[in-house]
Amino acid sequence: MIVIGAGPAGLSAGIGLIRAGFHVTVLEQTPVVKSRVCGAFLNPEAVRHLEWIGVGEQAQAEGIPVRFCRLTAPFMSESVVPIWQNGREGLGLPRVRLEEILRNKFIEGGGEIETGMKVKSVTINGPAWLIRTVDRNFPADWTVAADGRFSLAHIDTHTMNHDGWYGWNATFSGARQNPGDLSLHFYPGGYVGTLTYRDGQTNVCGLIHRDRTDPIGSWEKIFDEALERQPYLKELLRSSRRESDWRGVGPLPHTMGLRKAEDFALAGDAAAVGDPFMGEGIGRALGSGPMLAHAIALTGGISSFEGEKAKMIYEDLWKKYYTSRLRLGAFTRAVLRRPWLFRPAISFLLKFKAPFVYMHYSHAGWNYEH
Repeated sequence: MIVIGAGPAGLSAGIGLIRAGFHVTVLEQTPVVKSRVCGAFLNPEAVRHLEWIGVGEQAQAEGIPVRFCRLTAPFMSESVVPIWQNGREGLGLPRVRLEEILRNKFIEGGGEIETGMKVKSVTINGPAWLIRTVDRNFPADWTVAADGRFSLAHIDTHTMNHDGWYGWNATFSGARQNPGDLSLHFYPGGYVGTLTYRDGQTNVCGLIHRDRTDPIGSWEKIFDEALERQPYLKELLRSSRRESDWRGVGPLPHTMGLRKAEDFALAGDAAAVGDPFMGEGIGRALGSGPMLAHAIALTGGISSFEGEKAKMIYEDLWKKYYTSRLRLGAFTRAVLRRPWLFRPAISFLLKFKAPFVYMHYSHAGWNYEH
């Protein structure tokens, strides 16, 4: 088996395939684990997936519990949402360390990682797959694409249109919140999340909408704009200092459901690009392993494995648990990008404690009791 991509989705998928009895090789184009544009918050659903993968205790020991989230808007007092689902809290853990833990677990289980392998093409002839990289070819019985938002599996759908949502982040020291604190700060056109790790460093991660008549410019400018539009955020970061380079990406190809791929099983952002709001993206990514293992078990396991049948079952499970939640994210983005809608909608949501409903609905989680 071949998995393309060694991020959380690919490593979870690889571990799930190993659990199902297969030998797995993960192909990764970058030589080392690197920082990414990521909020780094693991919601209770993601924590449960880490337990299934077998690294829950290690992640808990190295991370910090996240028990509530503060939500703010410029014209209202803050709202506090407890983070608790199915007996679990959230968790704050730097993305680089999370990937290192997952890589070690994958290798410990017998998996292989080939780095520096940028996949150029995939050829399928009946049950045989051939994955071509710049330097080598890899035969496979089946392939899972977990290679991110601009996946090889649907490269024909990529667009050069620069309208859309852009993500950005950097690490700060000296933020006015304690380790384990998580907050989301909304303003017309975007929002910023802050999460403080065990060591006191704070990840500041934002999402903003831009079109061709209003280009991004610099990430520093975008950050300054957020501070001016969001007084709560400005106060929180008043005495802070940026400790890392800015990272940014976009426009993001957001989807309302599972992206189409004729042959590949898709995982993580290759399957769908939603919002980083409340850890949704990492939750879906880490869910790929248990879902794939369950789908293969329903086909009869390794002895009677049928790739197409396993793919169909996996996709049905994926759609059942994630499609409605992606639509909820699309609604959130629609509110944020329309100034005339932002104030009444956000006021309503915070006044009637709708975030409590969101927390329950969004993090219902994969049902391990199948």
